[in-house]
Amino acid sequence: MRNLTATICLTLAVLLGSAGVSWSAEFPTGTLRGISFSVEKGSRTFSEKDLYKFHSVAEVTKRPNGEISITMDVTLQRSPKTQARKDKRFDTYQIIWKSEHNGQLINTKSKYGRDISNFSIVGNRLTIKSWIHRNQLWETQTYVFKR
Repeated sequence: MRNLTATICLTLAVLLGSAGVSWSAEFPTGTLRGISFSVEKGSRTFSEKDLYKFHSVAEVTKRPNGEISITMDVTLQRSPKTQARKDKRFDTYQIIWKSEHNGQLINTKSKYGRDISNFSIVGNRLTIKSWIHRNQLWETQTYVFKR
């Protein structure tokens, strides 16, 4: 009887734990504020620390088919004497969860088919590290979001 009770308790714990994983595997949505970025090519690294001005916002929305869309709006300025450069980009991604806090983003545009983007969520921070094939470089962006 004790073994049966222990088995039932263990089964319930596993089932409840599994349900918790699927519920908490939620990609952050809404307005995410960029707090850092870096670009690595060979032995060279360029980051927000090398800039006079860095402003980044990502607007993340869920799509009905389980995909997400991300609109990134970025402003970079090298020094007070240089002109600020602005860029806005819209992409749609499929999400492949690897664990409760990590996964891969697959861009639905075929032109980016050779790019690889992995993400991790730690606390209220989302970090996306991407291999940009056409430029042969790594790009890492970190955002904070409200839970």
